[in-house]
Amino acid sequence: MQGQPYSRQETIHFDSETIKVVCLASPETVKGLQWALDRLNFTGRKYKLFLGNLQTLGKQALPDIYLLVLDLGQPVPLESLKSISDSKGLAVFLQPTPQQLLQLNELPHWQSMAWDSSSYERLALRLDEVGQRFEALIRAHRIQESFKKLITDSRQQPELIEWLNAPENYVGTRRFIMDPSRAFFSVGGSESRADLKLPLDAEFNRAELGEFRLQNNHWGFRLFFDQSPIPVKGNRDALKVGDQIEINRHLLQFKRSSIGDECLKLARRFQLINDSDLLESESNATSGDKTLADHCRSLLIAGVTGELRVNAGSKSGSIFFHEGVLYHAITGSVNGMKALTRIFSWPKPQSKINLKKIASPDRAHFRLTLKDFARLYENWNAKWMQVSPQYPPLGLRLRTIPERFLRRESFSIAESKVLFALNEYALVRDIFNFCNDMLDVDVVQTLIHLRKEGLIEPLKA
Repeated sequence: MQGQPYSRQETIHFDSETIKVVCLASPETVKGLQWALDRLNFTGRKYKLFLGNLQTLGKQALPDIYLLVLDLGQPVPLESLKSISDSKGLAVFLQPTPQQLLQLNELPHWQSMAWDSSSYERLALRLDEVGQRFEALIRAHRIQESFKKLITDSRQQPELIEWLNAPENYVGTRRFIMDPSRAFFSVGGSESRADLKLPLDAEFNRAELGEFRLQNNHWGFRLFFDQSPIPVKGNRDALKVGDQIEINRHLLQFKRSSIGDECLKLARRFQLINDSDLLESESNATSGDKTLADHCRSLLIAGVTGELRVNAGSKSGSIFFHEGVLYHAITGSVNGMKALTRIFSWPKPQSKINLKKIASPDRAHFRLTLKDFARLYENWNAKWMQVSPQYPPLGLRLRTIPERFLRRESFSIAESKVLFALNEYALVRDIFNFCNDMLDVDVVQTLIHLRKEGLIEPLKA
């Protein structure tokens, strides 16, 4: 069916001889033009027309050519067309006015013609002239789009598994290649015949638990037992880069190939791909409700540069990224790792990435790769789940009970810092900020411990 709506899922294939044209025109015009183009057998070029509209310009995969048909005296929708100013196009006027032609001059790759709205053969020949003129650019555009697809596919498809929390004294391999030529490999105990061996309880150490299998170009994980005696957590279907599976407390993360990273560096060098392309491909590959940590993980996988602005009620903060590294965070007067984990603790945060924000890694407080981020968040979240039910109100005032200090022979460094801050400020909010080299979750843990020992108490009004 000709003249179907143009979809963002439409892709351009380098080996295709068909030129895609998005028509900002009536369905009758598109139908008549397609009929005329199909009769142009002598040119060697084939065209496929799609219906488009001004509201979706710049939000779809770019076609080869745009066709805009304007009625008598209708102004050129310049503001809408600026989103596709680098694209090739043909503007068709019933009776072009000097004002219309002057407006069209602001679009460097657009041509114009006068048309009587009935001679579709003439319109088809003029469109084919545009196709011939920009044929080299169209082929270059197809190469660029194919290269983008190659990069995004390679960066989304995992090619190795990394064991993130292997014991320090473990001497075996911690990285496992996901070989697509084998299509599957098994997981089991350290004394089993499995390809990937993990230390399990003695009764299961010889058992094979399950396998990773490649089906329909996607890796997935399945257990050999309907009722597995070993706990397995995490997504098991259509695994993507950055996904994690936890098998009996052993955390496995899926990593992308180094070839994809090298291709990305090359594409950035020659400006064949930008952060918007990477972010869009990662967003399209992710489904379901995403947490703030998921959003950060997606940005690390995409390798973008920019500022992630986070808001939660009256609170606001920023997290900064640079080409696959999270390097800085700030909220109020607090920055660094303390600010990052504080932002994670906010309820129902709203976040938005600003790719135009110029981020400077020269002022980096830390450098978190995807692997580092996964470890940090796992450790922080485990503590947070324990202390969050007892998290004190920020406006609460505390005081020490000095007469009970005699029961203690010594205090830890963390306890000393918190007690000093408490004597100095009393307000929980100020205690958090004063202990700037301690994460908020560690301050809360220390306050809870001191309270249980009867060394501090709420200050009565």
